[in-house]
Amino acid sequence: MKPRLGSRLLLSLLVAACATVVACSSDPEAPADLPARLETDTGTKWVVYTDPRSLEVRFLAPVEPVAIGEGSPEEKARAFFERYRSELHGTGKRDELRLVDTTVDDDGATHLRFEHVLPGTELPVFDVATTAHFVANGGAYWMQPGFRADLAGVSPTARISREAAIRTAIDHLVATCGPLDEPPELLSVEVGVHAQEGAPAALAHRVRAATESPRCIAPEVLVDALSGAVLATHERASSLWDTSAGARFHLLGDQRDKKTIDVERSLFGSYSLKSQMSPSVETLQYVQFARKFELRPYSTDKLGAWDTEHKYKGAAVSAHFHGFHALRFFKEAQLKSEGITKVTLVVHANSPRT
Repeated sequence: MKPRLGSRLLLSLLVAACATVVACSSDPEAPADLPARLETDTGTKWVVYTDPRSLEVRFLAPVEPVAIGEGSPEEKARAFFERYRSELHGTGKRDELRLVDTTVDDDGATHLRFEHVLPGTELPVFDVATTAHFVANGGAYWMQPGFRADLAGVSPTARISREAAIRTAIDHLVATCGPLDEPPELLSVEVGVHAQEGAPAALAHRVRAATESPRCIAPEVLVDALSGAVLATHERASSLWDTSAGARFHLLGDQRDKKTIDVERSLFGSYSLKSQMSPSVETLQYVQFARKFELRPYSTDKLGAWDTEHKYKGAAVSAHFHGFHALRFFKEAQLKSEGITKVTLVVHANSPRT
């Protein structure tokens, strides 16, 4: 079965723009023998993209879907990453990758998502993932590896205590978030590896908080677990109204490949997922209450906590965004959309689709 049109278009554009990595003047050179080795092993040309900051391979795709081995999609993906681990900077240890999600589309395509763990430990590598995508007949369509060469040098033992990291993070937020009516509310603290592109990987405490200030709403501070220095500060609230960029933005520089969802505070003290656009979109979910399922507005009383109860993270946000754009299409096409000012979407917790 052929891959979906959107995916084919992305790959075709990538191939046209970067038939070889050297052809993209802004990209660093990929491992010299990797494209040739992939072509020799599979009989098909491959696109190889290297991140310009970390110089790590972040995207591999055959010009056409191609067989890369036998077994289940997970077995084929793991065997692929093992075969090319010297070029991708994997360790070859099975516990380095933890499969967290397998999704099968209606057309039979399979998508795998692996989280990274510091080998030999249970420590997560924050916000780093490796994905593998296969078409219905089992052929590999693309891989997005997240391996880092410098993980082997990360110490798994923290010198800075949890309490000291919290104090550092709170002091940092008080100093940088502007006027605060109340001290930041601590939400969670977790130890893991901070491995941002272009910066050395380091063991870190990730401190998440909630504030009410013009600059910070749901900040997280990463504190070096060895030195106590602040490594980075991120505003997680941006993900609540979702201004994230897709693969086309990162790989092709397509500035249009962004989506925006607004969030507003409800009268009952929780954050509901509602758009400020016309037609407006409100997301609902089925929840179990008093031994039966009821339809309720999708909301949370903690910033940054969307979909924490669901197996498929992000389902509410996806329903909200894509539902709005579906309505916009019908409106532009003048397909019985006159008079539509609001739509309600239902999120099923047991399905990745909405």
